[in-house]
Amino acid sequence: GFWHSPECEFLRHCIGRSQESVVGTVRLSVFKGQVYILGRESPRSLYNEELVSMNVQGDYEPADATGFININSLR
Repeated sequence: GFWHSPECEFLRHCIGRSQESVVGTVRLSVFKGQVYILGRESPRSLYNEELVSMNVQGDYEPADATGFININSLR
């Protein structure tokens, strides 16, 4: 119903702009209605394995997230 609405046009434009600098390769397997990601690579990847590890950055305790979770649960 609303494919050509101004809101939908704006959303598609925003998504297009957000993807202009995205480059890389994604390998997929499609089987019986399921899609499996087999791998991905990009020369501009923002993913850094050391940054996402709570152990590598050190001194992180899960209890540290309590205040953050409590504040965001108010939304």
